[in-house]
Amino acid sequence: MWYNSAEKDPWGQPLAYCQSMLTLPLCGMPDAHMKYAMCQPGVYFRCGRGVAAGSHLTLSAMTTFYRVFVIVDQTRLHGVTFGQLADYVAMVGLAKLKPGARLGDAPTILKLFNGAPRAAPPGMTDWDQAFLKSLYGTNQLAIGQSGQIARAMVRDIVH
Repeated sequence: MWYNSAEKDPWGQPLAYCQSMLTLPLCGMPDAHMKYAMCQPGVYFRCGRGVAAGSHLTLSAMTTFYRVFVIVDQTRLHGVTFGQLADYVAMVGLAKLKPGARLGDAPTILKLFNGAPRAAPPGMTDWDQAFLKSLYGTNQLAIGQSGQIARAMVRDIVH
């Protein structure tokens, strides 16, 4: 699976990067590129719209993906239904999970290739739907997003 992604500011605008030699006043001094590593021609810094920094509660940028490429190995599809595959691809494509993530005893379509396909759910489970709903319903810039996701999932699954 490949993701095309971009970094965005809190307002959803792409981040801009400027060459340090053109951005930092210090780098405008004679021979600054020889004195300071940050003034080398290949060094870039974020520039453009100002973002309040220094918060332990929120991030100043987020990564968003705009295109996902999924390559399926046909040899692993024996016994897998089209519905199972479609839901599996939707989950991994929308969630961008780490390969080999430990799922424990979670009832999820993400376990489709952990054993026999007949042992896996026939499609997305309530757990999967609660995960996606909470992933996209929580603040992506919050440092504690994973905790927010877990709490929202519990609320959705229990009710």
